Amino acid sequence: MSLRLNLAANYVGQFWGVLLSIIMVPVYLEMLGLEAYAIVGLNTMVQNWLILLDVGLSATLSREMSRFRAGTIGLEESQLLCLTFEKIFLFLGLTTFLCFYLMSDAIATEWLTSYEIDVSVVSNCIVIMGAMAGCKWIAGIYRGALIGFEKHVMLNVFNVVIYTIRYVAVVPILMFKSSIELFLLFQLCTILFESLFLRYLALKNLKPFVGKKLFLFDFGLLQKRGKFAFTLSFTTIIWIVITQIDKLILSKYLSLKEFAVFSIITLVVSGITIMSGPLTQAIRPRLTYLYERQDISRFNETYFLATRFVSMVILSAAFVLIAMPHEVIWGWTGNMDIANQAADILPWYAAGHMIVAYLSITYLLQVAKGNVTLHLKGNILFAILFIPMLIYVASNFGMLGAAKAWFAVNLVFLLFWVPIVHRYFLPKMHFQWFVSSLVPYLVLLCLLTYLWETYGAEELTRFQSFVILLLGGSVFFSLSLLLGKKYLKPMYRLLSEK
Repeated sequence: MSLRLNLAANYVGQFWGVLLSIIMVPVYLEMLGLEAYAIVGLNTMVQNWLILLDVGLSATLSREMSRFRAGTIGLEESQLLCLTFEKIFLFLGLTTFLCFYLMSDAIATEWLTSYEIDVSVVSNCIVIMGAMAGCKWIAGIYRGALIGFEKHVMLNVFNVVIYTIRYVAVVPILMFKSSIELFLLFQLCTILFESLFLRYLALKNLKPFVGKKLFLFDFGLLQKRGKFAFTLSFTTIIWIVITQIDKLILSKYLSLKEFAVFSIITLVVSGITIMSGPLTQAIRPRLTYLYERQDISRFNETYFLATRFVSMVILSAAFVLIAMPHEVIWGWTGNMDIANQAADILPWYAAGHMIVAYLSITYLLQVAKGNVTLHLKGNILFAILFIPMLIYVASNFGMLGAAKAWFAVNLVFLLFWVPIVHRYFLPKMHFQWFVSSLVPYLVLLCLLTYLWETYGAEELTRFQSFVILLLGGSVFFSLSLLLGKKYLKPMYRLLSEK
């Protein structure tokens, strides 16, 4: 499959999931209430935190399947590796469910603050979250394998189906009985189905299996990849802590209603990460493939063009969230109170996530070359800077302080850490990368944001907000295409390659 088709499939799948999640939030708020929706946001945080126990195996397996495609490793080794990882994830899933079951009452009574929902209901929800996490790991390991095989079209056709079931099919159930427990149980059933079906699709690409290989476990295969997997896993752990620690800390200081507002903000800014996800998902195996083939010229070109693609596409969404936060929340939820609370906080989180999109491109560079040691060191340094700052500002300044801290540390890393990464992995090319791939688009974003804040309308209806948001994003994207006009043909050629 061409990179263009893979990228298009990734964007369709991701866009459909984002679209449904955005559309359904006002529906869930109406049917469940603000406190119950906070539990939905809490569940999202829990699932993200429990990626810690992935220990880097999904990304490692994805890279190994890319090596299998390139002919570096054989079929039998790939089969055993995939099945060995599966056994590890089954153990982790069962252990996690047991831990959540035992700690559910303590979390519901000692950590969370609920005024309208009974503590026993919150406790039951915590147990269901643990079961969901166990199933989600199995889905993650085989999703990683399919990405390594570059089966993006197949994967995203399935994503569209499962997103539709997950977000929409639950509504008739809630119409019958408005229950947060019932909502989470339905989500658990969809994740269980997702895990089983992705397993079938992944193993289908590793046939034929001989004898009883499905039941084998090969510890030696893990040892051979120990250094890469351990470094990647530790990096993943630190990064999840970095990106989720604000939610954990604020869940202690905020009531469930306030945490619901924060959950809405984080859902909006996650759109930036989700928009960059399809690109990184398509580019990661391609960069690994080119490096294994030692096609360094195409490797470097792909890396530069991927960065420019982020500048053209991701910054269009970032501009809307940074310049028009009130219009985004008001137009989406129809709740003026939530829009007023979120308007000052959203721009800082959006700007921070915009920078993360660039940092993720440098991460792909390191993964493709099989050396993520520097990335690990960078994440440790990020945690040392960010976590103490976050604890102080979150306890003293709440959501706004946490948002500003997130932006500040990411900006420091873009300006001072990325040059160090490029010195090791892309010698003498950082200045060219920064000036040609970032600066023009960032200047455009600042200019358009200034113009909107100076001349933009003060009061808008929901419909007018939607129109302005669409126009703002379209204008930025059109101008970014003009700025990068000379790169469009090389980008099209890259996307057309198989």
